[in-house]
Amino acid sequence: MRRTAHQIFNLLAIQLCLILLFPKDIFAWDKEYERVISYSELFAEIKKACDDSVDYFLQNTMVELFIDGDDTAFVDVSNKEYGGKLKGLSNLKVRNLTFTSNVYFSDCGFNIPPAFVNCEFKRLTYNRCEFDFILRFDSCSFNEKLVFNHCKSPDKIKISNSTTHFSPEISISSPEKSAGKFGISFNESKIDYVEITDLNFEVSVPDYSKVDYSSSTYLDLYQCEINKLNIARVRFPRNESYTIQDARFYLSVIERLSITETELDILNFDHLTVSKHIWLDSLHIGDFVSVEGFDYVPQNANMAWWYFTGSKLGVGVLRFSANGVYRGRSSEELKNKMYYGELISCYNKLYSMYKTRGDRMSANGCYIEMKDLETRKLKYVFETHQSLDSWFNWKLNQFLKVFCDYGTNPVKSLIISMWIILGFACIYFFTYSDWDKINRSFLVSRYRKMLTYFDSEQRMEDFYSDDHKEEFQSYQEFKEHMVESKQRVPVMFGLLGKPLYHLSLSHHNFIKWLYRRIEPLSGRWVDLKGARKVYVGALVGVSIASYGLYLIFLRAFNSLFLSMNTFTTLGFGEIPVRGIGRYIAILEGFLGWFLLSIFSVSLISQILQN
Repeated sequence: MRRTAHQIFNLLAIQLCLILLFPKDIFAWDKEYERVISYSELFAEIKKACDDSVDYFLQNTMVELFIDGDDTAFVDVSNKEYGGKLKGLSNLKVRNLTFTSNVYFSDCGFNIPPAFVNCEFKRLTYNRCEFDFILRFDSCSFNEKLVFNHCKSPDKIKISNSTTHFSPEISISSPEKSAGKFGISFNESKIDYVEITDLNFEVSVPDYSKVDYSSSTYLDLYQCEINKLNIARVRFPRNESYTIQDARFYLSVIERLSITETELDILNFDHLTVSKHIWLDSLHIGDFVSVEGFDYVPQNANMAWWYFTGSKLGVGVLRFSANGVYRGRSSEELKNKMYYGELISCYNKLYSMYKTRGDRMSANGCYIEMKDLETRKLKYVFETHQSLDSWFNWKLNQFLKVFCDYGTNPVKSLIISMWIILGFACIYFFTYSDWDKINRSFLVSRYRKMLTYFDSEQRMEDFYSDDHKEEFQSYQEFKEHMVESKQRVPVMFGLLGKPLYHLSLSHHNFIKWLYRRIEPLSGRWVDLKGARKVYVGALVGVSIASYGLYLIFLRAFNSLFLSMNTFTTLGFGEIPVRGIGRYIAILEGFLGWFLLSIFSVSLISQILQN
């Protein structure tokens, strides 16, 4: 049947779309290799290259396990450092091999990759290789680096209990600017599962001044697709004299990422996408972590804030500065608006993630550091464009940090408010108050009464009666008036007056009786005998000290409650302090209103978050 031009055009368009959408699937076929060799042949060839001190290259070759052939015996490499027996499909292990030359595999396939155990490599590179089953390196040593470029594996690559010796390469043509080699590198590879555990990176630097360490990385994953990546108990070297990125995941896509029990200085998450779950546990970051373009699922991101606290977040690694990352800490950094906006965006994304997960402590910590960055920016704005408005914005942020951690810590603001109340109470302690009326005149009058007491025949009961003479007089007048009105009021009402009179008088009678019981002098001081004088003098001294402590306590108590009343602006009608204390009370009232307003906002904010 003949097709019309329109139908042919539609078919071509569909084929073109399929090619653009699925280029690998359209042109996929079973790869044909130029060679097929056994593992015994492979290691024999590598051994010969090592003996000849040349690098070994293997291209377009399928390496297969021949159970019934050479691979059932010991690997024949004729070297006392070599050994190992291949034990079958499920347990193919190669032990105690030493590779003194670099080994390169390009466009090779491994149907049953071996498990290298206690082997030593110089440089091992896989380019465009495919692994049908798990590839393992256990208790191995890499003297230069281990590289996977454009590799594929539907199974697992595991590196455990191994060591890499990292040595920067000095360029002969430009020794003053040479890049360091990577330790372990995955470039544009697609792997199902990568596990790196108990790995130790060691560094050997011949001359610090001749190497550009800014582009060096111990563990590098560039533009990889990995379903699951587990990094645990990896030890990176600590050296403050140069900058090497410990781990970099640039432009990689990882479904599940786990980093646990690891200490590192520099962690680079730039443009990393974690599509399902990220888990950071027992992680210590010494210098900074770069998070520019870092994408993750907020609900499944388990990375507590204390791993990043201390202004460790940054963006623009190696692009803003050859020696580090943009963190907005200096005036030189703060003038860059683009990087400042990017960093604020990263902080805000983390803050939203913590709120989504309900992690209030991490959310508050992230918010505080984000506001610290904003405060540094406001300071820079004031220093470059001085104005009253910019100064107030900067100082207000500083005050909010000190008083309540930018509204995240209402308890801190409450504690500071209590200290302010106590401070004003100390001021009120030395000012006159109508509540206790303790001043110099009050103390002088009490002293004169004591002089009269020691120099006269009056007793303490008499002094008390003189002080309350008007009250006694009023009670007497009340009694007389009650008797006179007895016939002019109802009987029941008249009966209430007598117990009221006796109740009021009994209080004073009890105090007078108490003074009689404790009276120490009973006459003039000069008429007492020697022993009696000592006793009375000691007793009077204790009494005066006790009375003084009572006055101090009363004054402190009144001052504290006066300060609380003033600070909380509850109001007390006429201000009970005089002189400068009156103005201090007004100032405290305004300060209390201002601070308690901030405390209320902070408290409400935390309640709403919960």
